[in-house]
Amino acid sequence: MSIAPLVRTTPGNQRFQRGGCVRSWQLHSLLRIEGGPDNMTIALARALAPEVPVNAVAPGFIDTRAGGKTHPLYGDVKQFSLERSPLQRVCRPDDVAAVVVDLAAADLITGQVIVVTAA
Repeated sequence: MSIAPLVRTTPGNQRFQRGGCVRSWQLHSLLRIEGGPDNMTIALARALAPEVPVNAVAPGFIDTRAGGKTHPLYGDVKQFSLERSPLQRVCRPDDVAAVVVDLAAADLITGQVIVVTAA
């Protein structure tokens, strides 16, 4: 079953009809298909083309204020990520948001998974 007609015709779905569909990595758990998120992104891009560009964002470790309060290994994972980063930093939520905004505005990019890490 194709979701293309649903996305194209759902009332109030202006964000899809105007500028594209940017899928966050977490959506993978909801729309899992064989072949993983890369293949799903490509399949959706082909199904919705040319009206709707579909891309995915795959962030690595994200340094959040809440992270240290919610997971006992947060500090260790952050240090591990920082030590292996050529840029000597870890991603923040605004780093990922900037990529999402750029992808939503890009009319000629579709079917891509953009990895957002400091590596």
